[in-house]
Amino acid sequence: MAYIKETFYPNSVEHAKDICLTPDPSKPNKFNDETKFLVDFLKENKYIDPTTNVLDFGCGVGRVAKVLIEDIGCKVIGVDISEPMLNAAVEYVNSKDFMPGLYEKNTPTEDKPKFDLIIASLVLQHSEHPIEDIKFIKELLAEGGTFVLVNESNRYVPSDVDKNNHVIWKDDGIDIVDEVSKSFKMVGQYDYYGRNDKPLTIWKKQNRLNNVYAMI
Repeated sequence: MAYIKETFYPNSVEHAKDICLTPDPSKPNKFNDETKFLVDFLKENKYIDPTTNVLDFGCGVGRVAKVLIEDIGCKVIGVDISEPMLNAAVEYVNSKDFMPGLYEKNTPTEDKPKFDLIIASLVLQHSEHPIEDIKFIKELLAEGGTFVLVNESNRYVPSDVDKNNHVIWKDDGIDIVDEVSKSFKMVGQYDYYGRNDKPLTIWKKQNRLNNVYAMI
């Protein structure tokens, strides 16, 4: 299946925001409200404090990172496959506590810091190589750390464009939650921003010891 990476190449900060969260005319404050919903969830459930080492995987324009830095006071590393998107994120977040990084398949994890909290919000559903991405996340999550996943139940892969140059999204059949469950243990499942289908899930690392005990 083809993958149109340019789908995630914005031409401005406002365009980047629209790429990251599709605007909804019935919810004019959707971008800010949805972002605040996730950050408030993390605060209320004590997944984050000013000392938390955070990786925002597929950070996009840095909408989550910006609020985390401003409201919590933590530092955030944001990675994304799109260099234009990262450039927009630097402008939008506008903080020395935001550190952007270009992510590619098979990006090495050796000598990289481990993270207490890794967030992938509405990212893996669009990823070109989700299984490799999940492996990357697992390798960078510290022991006892938390992986926060917000994900649609279907895949939406940018695979083609129509005659009006609109992106055609296709489902390649990969079940993200099933793939994540091979490396992580789900410890929570929650409704998310006006939805009741529980697309917000919390995960901890599976380790060999846990797997051995599960077999006894």
